Amino acid sequence: MSNKLQYQFDSEEEKYFYAWLLECQALGYIDWIYTKKKTYKVCRDVKANRLNKKLESFTLTKGRTYTPDFIFKFNPSAKNLFYHDKVSGYKYRPFFYCNNNRGLIYVDTKGAYNGNKADMIFPDRQSMMADRFNIYVQKVIPFALGDKNKGKDTLFNVTFTPGSMINNKDYIYSTSKAGKWNKGESKLKFKVRTIQNYVKYKIID
Repeated sequence: MSNKLQYQFDSEEEKYFYAWLLECQALGYIDWIYTKKKTYKVCRDVKANRLNKKLESFTLTKGRTYTPDFIFKFNPSAKNLFYHDKVSGYKYRPFFYCNNNRGLIYVDTKGAYNGNKADMIFPDRQSMMADRFNIYVQKVIPFALGDKNKGKDTLFNVTFTPGSMINNKDYIYSTSKAGKWNKGESKLKFKVRTIQNYVKYKIID
């Protein structure tokens, strides 16, 4: 199955989360990644009537839709390594929670510094998705830069950081002199590990 997305990334968080997914898939922990945006109608228009020379119908409140950033399916081998479910028990609580028996995960990616309109309306959309479709949409902050406290609970700190980010010089403070670029201090203040390191660490643990 092709992994070519049929939509553009809206943020660096989405870009690197997708890189994270691809590394998981390359090692067989993810079966497939949905390549299109899928929009759900979480509530319908509410109609009402009013008298205007004659009785007419009008929209009292507008319906609302929600589109997850990513939908993908974990392979069963990822259970208790990358995700847990209601039968996993308290001991095994990896980053993702799956509330269905198919390993399907729905994700809304966020930045570390919340406060915009999308961040504020997300809890309502999340509740509507759970109530109407029994779909749990997980809020995921992939990474935080330059702040140990902010980066502590992010996906990349809890699991692994994709190689494309580790090797990207934009996430290293440049100490450029006379047109030469030298490696400086990393902006990634959380623990940086590869997927191989993470899997080995979790299996030993």
